[in-house]
Amino acid sequence: RWSYMNEDEIREVVKNHRENNIPLDAVYMDIDYMDSYKDFTLNEEAFPKFDKFVEEMKKMGADITVNENVATINGPKNLHGTVVSVPDLRAGAALCIAALVAEGETSIYNWELVERGYENFVQNLSHLGAEIKYC
Repeated sequence: RWSYMNEDEIREVVKNHRENNIPLDAVYMDIDYMDSYKDFTLNEEAFPKFDKFVEEMKKMGADITVNENVATINGPKNLHGTVVSVPDLRAGAALCIAALVAEGETSIYNWELVERGYENFVQNLSHLGAEIKYC
């Protein structure tokens, strides 16, 4: 399945999994079309500041190349902690997850963008063992 058409459809999938006690680790929502048969094309409406996200990930050691609207991520790479800034909601959540697997400490600025978009994000990650502190 490539994607879900709307929020209601996603909520229904999650509800059905919970009602039937089926584990559900993630629901992927962003790959909803293909452009010229290229996998993982970028949707500028969904990722308006993707170039800034790529810059921040490169600071952490990621090997990402963007050619036109196609991103190539070469890996695996060992990420390292650094200072990054959240360009938008989705990129901020991804930077946080990257920081959790990076070696060393990562400071994330403009964090409020993520907190406004994801309910209890820090609390949920803390329950999973993440060490997150506000400065």
